[in-house]
Amino acid sequence: MNDEAVPQPEIVQTEARRAPSSALAVQPTRPVPLSLRVLFGASVALSVVAGAAVLADLTALRQTSAQLDQFRVIQRTLERLQSSLVDAETGERGYLLTGKAVYLEPYINAKTIYPALLADLESLAGRDEEITGDLTQLKPLIVERMGSIESAIERNKNQGPTAAIGASDDGRRIMDQIREVTGRLRAGVAARAAIIEAQAGRRTAIAFIIAFAAASLSVMAFIILYRAVSGYHRRRDKAENELRDTNALLQAVIQDTDDWVFVKDPEGGLLLVNPAICKAFGKSPEDLVGKTLHEYIANPDEAERIRQHDLRVLTTRQSVRTEQTITIDGVTRTQLSTKTPRFDARGNIIGLIGISTDITERKEAERALEASNERLSEMVEQRTAELTELTQYLMRVSEDEKARLAAELHDELGSVVTAIVLDAELVLKKLKATAPQLVERQQTIVDLAHQAAGLKRRIIEGLRPLLLEQFGLVTALKDYLHQWTATTGITPLQDFPDDAVALAPDAALALYRVAQESLTNIAKYARASNVRIELRQSPSAIVLTVEDDGVGISSEALGRASSHGIIGMRQRVAGFGGTLTVSAGRDNKGTRIRAELLLQRAAGTA
Repeated sequence: MNDEAVPQPEIVQTEARRAPSSALAVQPTRPVPLSLRVLFGASVALSVVAGAAVLADLTALRQTSAQLDQFRVIQRTLERLQSSLVDAETGERGYLLTGKAVYLEPYINAKTIYPALLADLESLAGRDEEITGDLTQLKPLIVERMGSIESAIERNKNQGPTAAIGASDDGRRIMDQIREVTGRLRAGVAARAAIIEAQAGRRTAIAFIIAFAAASLSVMAFIILYRAVSGYHRRRDKAENELRDTNALLQAVIQDTDDWVFVKDPEGGLLLVNPAICKAFGKSPEDLVGKTLHEYIANPDEAERIRQHDLRVLTTRQSVRTEQTITIDGVTRTQLSTKTPRFDARGNIIGLIGISTDITERKEAERALEASNERLSEMVEQRTAELTELTQYLMRVSEDEKARLAAELHDELGSVVTAIVLDAELVLKKLKATAPQLVERQQTIVDLAHQAAGLKRRIIEGLRPLLLEQFGLVTALKDYLHQWTATTGITPLQDFPDDAVALAPDAALALYRVAQESLTNIAKYARASNVRIELRQSPSAIVLTVEDDGVGISSEALGRASSHGIIGMRQRVAGFGGTLTVSAGRDNKGTRIRAELLLQRAAGTA
């Protein structure tokens, strides 16, 4: 009824349930159904006809006992058939009026037994053309009537009792035709029995038996009628009591809830308000009933928004749930309001019913949580930026220190190792002439000196590859792959551009370190047979890809904080605005590491 406007309110059901216009009132007492009155009249008529036939044809019954027995069976079968149909019709009315499935039992029973009863009648009729003709007319009427009951039940489920009761009116017409045909059948059987009895006047003893049977049938019919009427009244009283209890419960809920419960007419005037609404506005029900939105809501914009929502409910004939705001005494509250159209017995809209729940505290909590999340997100971004910057700084310091150490090793240790090699080779030459027995040991010294020189070069290359600074990334990678092949025995498939890749020294070093770390991990963990390394350059980016067909890396291992190698590679690439992705290789085997740098930053122009 009153809460913050939402551009498109939520439609909560596709077709509003149709309800009587006075949903809270106890339904008036209904008269005895027509079906019970018809049953009573049929019982009386049966007694009169049977008595007259017995009295008129008492002497004829002795000669035609077999035929009369057959006619009695036909009469009883017709009565059972008609009784089951009447009970089904009564059950239909009871179900449509109350909605309780228990009333459908007579219909279910009738649906089960009427085919057998019709088959019995056809068997009893034999070749009697008159009875067979009436049965031929009766059978489709019964089938049509049972179908109309089933249709009314389905309409009750899908469209409500009003539509179903309207559909059942056509069923009464069919039932009247069934009674007409049944009456004609019974009258014809009785008439023929009377003729036979007139012709068999000498069989008087059987006439008394028939009289007794007719009386018994009449008594049974009246007993059945009495029980049906008594049962109908008991069910009606029970339904009224349940309705009364339901209304009392509904009133208690409306009175005690903190939610706003209201009923409006099509013009927006209030027809019903609960105490929660009166308390919120500080007015009595008499002051609010009959008032429209603009008369009790101070803010005209709020009143107009709420009125538009009401009109949407009335025009679409659908329930709507929406958030709206309403200001009372300067305080703005937010409510979640659900409104549904209200129908009369003919399906015409006569207003709407609504329930509004105050969600102001929830909305404030949501806004506070959103603000807290934004602050936390900003803090995380700030801390991440700081840690990234720190990581980049430490990497730069580390690379600078490696470069310094590599320069010192090259300058200081390089000259010492070179001198040792030269002196050892000179001594070796002299020993060959003066002390041949020492040549072998001196040769070992020379070899060790050469090994020390090679170790010095490898250490320097590991700290700061000289080829990278002097000849560029591609040459440095090819040299490193040559050394890696000598160590691992695996010859990688290389795909490098023919043209030189123009990169800033730091960017080239970053890609070199990514390739170095990737190949080191392959040698240690991958157990791969084939390795492929590719370097591609586009107008906007340069991409390094290292792929193997080994055991791969699990997602758990990638997510662990101890995966320092991958984390270090990501940080190196991130320093140049790039990205590093780790995924499965071809055919979902092995690992593919892909490092992409933005060429503008990697070339040192940004």
